[in-house]
Amino acid sequence: MIHCLGLDEGITHAEYKIYENEVYLIEIAARGAGTNVSGKIVPYLSEFNTNENIIKLSLGLEPQTKISDYHNRFAVLDFINLEIKHERMVKKVEVDDRINTLVNEYRINIKKGDIIKQSRDSRTRVGHLIILSDQSPEDVKTKLNEARSLIKIQYE
Repeated sequence: MIHCLGLDEGITHAEYKIYENEVYLIEIAARGAGTNVSGKIVPYLSEFNTNENIIKLSLGLEPQTKISDYHNRFAVLDFINLEIKHERMVKKVEVDDRINTLVNEYRINIKKGDIIKQSRDSRTRVGHLIILSDQSPEDVKTKLNEARSLIKIQYE
């Protein structure tokens, strides 16, 4: 598919859905994955800097394509979604400062007074967490659970 589109250089992003043993293409594009997947997660896991190499390609320079062993690096991108059935007004958003010792990135996209509803796509998500670790998958899971507990969102 990428070759047929003529995307022979650069990075691409594709999303698929598997339903009843059939694969359905949702999206394919000449860009990296969003929410810092190509900007932070891929470079951490592989030591392949997608942004740096895309700049090199655009300048006609040879990109550095050495990719390191990723078997001892772990990452998680966790989307913060609220299980609500109807629109609600945000009363309070609190994030304990200890979260900064656990996560490499977090974003909360709401504030007091905002009207929120069930997330339907990337633009309506409440936020996300990115955790990178060279320890173990369990380290990532432990940090994620603790980080989640440090985010308090109250709504009407």
